[in-house]
Amino acid sequence: MSITIPKRPKRYFVGDFAVWAVFFSLCIISLVEVYSAGTYLAIEAHSYFSPLVRQMSYLALAALAAFVVQFIHFRYVYHLALLGGLASFVLLLSTYFIGQNINNGTRWISIFGLSIQPSELNKLCVILYATAFMANAQKPDGTTRKVAFSVLFPTFVSFAMIAPQNLSTALLLVVSVFAILFIGNVPWRNFLKSIGIFSVMSVIMLAGLWLYYGPNSTATQRFTTWESRLEKKEDRPKDPREFVVTDKNRQVTHANIAFASSNVYGRGPGNSVQRDYLAAAYSDFIFAIIGEELGLAGCFLVVLLYMILFVRTYYIAKQCAGRAPAFIVMGIGTILLIQAFANMAVAVGLVPVTGQPLPLVSKGGSSNLITGIYFGIILSISHYARTCQAEKAAKNDPEA
Repeated sequence: MSITIPKRPKRYFVGDFAVWAVFFSLCIISLVEVYSAGTYLAIEAHSYFSPLVRQMSYLALAALAAFVVQFIHFRYVYHLALLGGLASFVLLLSTYFIGQNINNGTRWISIFGLSIQPSELNKLCVILYATAFMANAQKPDGTTRKVAFSVLFPTFVSFAMIAPQNLSTALLLVVSVFAILFIGNVPWRNFLKSIGIFSVMSVIMLAGLWLYYGPNSTATQRFTTWESRLEKKEDRPKDPREFVVTDKNRQVTHANIAFASSNVYGRGPGNSVQRDYLAAAYSDFIFAIIGEELGLAGCFLVVLLYMILFVRTYYIAKQCAGRAPAFIVMGIGTILLIQAFANMAVAVGLVPVTGQPLPLVSKGGSSNLITGIYFGIILSISHYARTCQAEKAAKNDPEA
């Protein structure tokens, strides 16, 4: 008589439950708010449901990416980062020749009819390279000087290629890499020296662009855009009664009005007024629409979701058996948190307009796809950490 052993049911979601909960919660908020904020897109497409359908397709692609990547072992991440990094550098270089000019910046390229932002792929690969490299070179007494500069070299190359067209993404990449160096216990002297050398090289690079291309080129016209954004931030009068709405401060002003006209629970989904005055209500200023429609409670929920994600990455890193997965998951958690707070800071008027999307909430194809990959890597490492903990518990169990 044969005995049939029941098979263990196959799990399709193997990663951390809290991370999956944050992922789908942000997706739900995104669908509601992009649908509400996309009135201009609906008019342009002659379809009221066009913004919702397109965002659903973007988020479905992000979910598919997260689902697939969660089954890839983190050991392959370093090699994929090298291959993807080389491809992203080629794509970045191609934007200077075949890029689509949007808002005086050629940061997009079209491949088979699909618009792709190579800087997002490059940012992902550089972060993965930095975290994996730092983890492999980690020593008990801190990393060596060679490690810091080995990480900064590809970072500077990426910065030099991205900054002329998309300074905010380039700065976000640099801040994230230095955060990884800080987490990696690089000696303070080498850390500060790296910041100084990187800053000097960046100034020389930007000055060289201005002198070589001249003031009328596409690349140097971005200097005018950056200067204009800083002036918008600095020109605000001390007396509110003297404030005048101009073309320079119109976007930030209506974002502030959106927050000021709300309350604890907001006007309700779909009842925003300022969405019709904000040109980027569905992307750069979507946090302002969340504040107007969902109120302080909605804003708190969004901030809480990103904080939960960051805390969970820290918890997952603590569970990892090796340094490599711990560095990778903490690096990804850091860059997602920095990008989220950068978008929120723009909406509330704390910093000049950066153009950074709110991860998984703002409308976007490339950005949401890359964010889905970020989540997939976190989930993959969380599954690995859980397996390590189970094996450790089995070894310590005398009855096992």
